[in-house]
Amino acid sequence: MPKRDTFPSDRRLTAPDDNNGAGTTALVLSLTALLMVCSVWLIFLAIPVGAVAALYGVVGVDRARRGHATNGGTALAGLVLGFLITLATGGLLWVRQGFGFWMISGYWG
Repeated sequence: MPKRDTFPSDRRLTAPDDNNGAGTTALVLSLTALLMVCSVWLIFLAIPVGAVAALYGVVGVDRARRGHATNGGTALAGLVLGFLITLATGGLLWVRQGFGFWMISGYWG
């Protein structure tokens, strides 16, 4: 019976050395927050999800800048989209709440 080739004992199998998780998480959370904005019942959750996406984006961009990650564009897209969704949703809810108050109080006529 022939002897099987095996790995040399001095080599170890290791995982690739990348830290792309933060940038990918930022983009996924940003897109999730964008879908939440389209929903009537989940719009209030879009603000914290967008803020967490922006934080993950900051971490991902920093890792890419230092050379520890290779997806700097993905992280930057997640950062910008998360920040814009957080601001836009907060503004939308603020305006909607204020407009509803004005309508109830008779300010508009």
